[in-house]
Amino acid sequence: MEFIIDYLLVFWHLPWSAPLRAALPWQPEWLPTLAEPPVAPAWLRPLSVQRWVGQAVAARLAWLQRQPEPDAIPPRFGSESFPEWHPFHLGTYGWRELHALSAVSLRWLLGMEVERLCRLARTPPGELGVSGWVAACLAVCLHVSQLYHELRRRYRTRRARQIVREELAAFLTWGVAEAEAAAARHAEASGRRRYTAT
Repeated sequence: MEFIIDYLLVFWHLPWSAPLRAALPWQPEWLPTLAEPPVAPAWLRPLSVQRWVGQAVAARLAWLQRQPEPDAIPPRFGSESFPEWHPFHLGTYGWRELHALSAVSLRWLLGMEVERLCRLARTPPGELGVSGWVAACLAVCLHVSQLYHELRRRYRTRRARQIVREELAAFLTWGVAEAEAAAARHAEASGRRRYTAT
């Protein structure tokens, strides 16, 4: 699917992406003023699911910012969720391939894509520019939409949305217990050093 400039406006001006945009450590230098809001393309829908994903990513980013060493927390999916850059093209999953996947594989892909979006949100546009960065984010959103629609095809809307919620919960809790335990050990060690020094 070809990336067109209108998609920049869909990302920066519509409410569905507001939670994610607000959590970014950077903002574009300039955005055009629109007489009317843009229309979200069909492939991005449902926008409510995209908003849930953005809210989860924003919450994870806020949690990472509170950690003393956020980069020391390994990503759940490792190199699989490393950001991919598609400056002029939004890659899609093949529907035939999605139909053939197990439920476990669909969940794995959904979790991986959400983590990829989080890693993208922590990555400044750099040399690629804002357009390329937005294209990469929208490619993730396109995949999320495809996975949701495949889940809905199999399980109907209510169960599909429940699965999305479950995977977002897993995304938010990944590494939290380990990080809290490490922080407790660090605090205990610091306390012992202060006691010894006195």
